Amino acid sequence: MIHTSKQLMKELLRGYGDNKPLIVTYILIIPLLLLLYLNIRIKLLQETPFDYSVADCFVFLLDRFFAAFTLIPLSVFLLFQIFKNDFTVPFLLRQNSKSILWLKQIFKIIVSASLLVAYIALVAFLIASVYSTDYINWGSEQSLYYYINQASNDEAQLWQVIAMFFVMCTLLISIVNILFQFLYWLTNNRVVAWISIFFIAVWDNAQGSFFILYGRLSIHQSYWYDLGDMASHLFAGLSFIVILSIGGIFIAKKRDFLNEGI
Repeated sequence: MIHTSKQLMKELLRGYGDNKPLIVTYILIIPLLLLLYLNIRIKLLQETPFDYSVADCFVFLLDRFFAAFTLIPLSVFLLFQIFKNDFTVPFLLRQNSKSILWLKQIFKIIVSASLLVAYIALVAFLIASVYSTDYINWGSEQSLYYYINQASNDEAQLWQVIAMFFVMCTLLISIVNILFQFLYWLTNNRVVAWISIFFIAVWDNAQGSFFILYGRLSIHQSYWYDLGDMASHLFAGLSFIVILSIGGIFIAKKRDFLNEGI
C-alpha cells in the first residue's frame, strides 16, 4: 500500500513536472480572471442598496456561468494535459491492470482538483479582502444574504463558507474531469468528451429549474438557509463519482489501447 501510494505521487509529480509552462500559465491566469469577474460582480452590487462581504465573493465564484465556462474548462484542459502521458505505450506497458490505471486517474484527479481549489480559494480571499469591508455580514438586514432569504444568519462564519467552497468546488472539478476521462475511455474521442461537457454547461445555464451539475454543487446564499439542500447535493455529487468509478472499471477491462492506437 505504501509502495503504491509513493508510486502514485511519483507519477503525479512527474505529470506536473512535464507541464511546468502550462501550470505556470494557469497560476498567472487565475488571479486575472478572478479579479476581472469579482470586479464586475461587485460593481453591479454597488448600484444596489445591499452590502456584500468576502463570504459573498466565494459564493460568486461558484456561479453557474463563471464556473461552467471558465473555472471548469480550464481545469479540464490542464488536467488532461497533465495525465496525457498515462496513455503512452511505455506507461501502459508498465501497468498491471487497466482497471487500476482508471482508479489511479481518479485519485490523481481528486488530488489535483484539491490543489487547484486551494490556490483559487487563496487568491479569491486576497482579492475579496481588498474589495470588501466585512468578512461576513449575513447577520445584517442590509446584506445580500438577507435580501435573498428574507432572514438574517448570525451563525454562519467565514471559515465555514470557505470550507464549503473548497468541498463543493473540489467536488465539481473532480466530477467534470472524471466524466471527461470516462467519456474519453468510452469513445477514444476528446471531441465527444468536450461536447458533452459543453452541453452540461449550456443546459445548466439555459434554464433555472433542473440542474445537472452547475447550480446544484453550489454554496448559494439560499442553501445556507436550509443546509439540508446543500447536504443532499453533496451526497449526490459523491454518489455520481462512485457511479462513474464503477462504470469506468467495466469500460477499462474492455479497452485495448495498444491496438487502438490511442
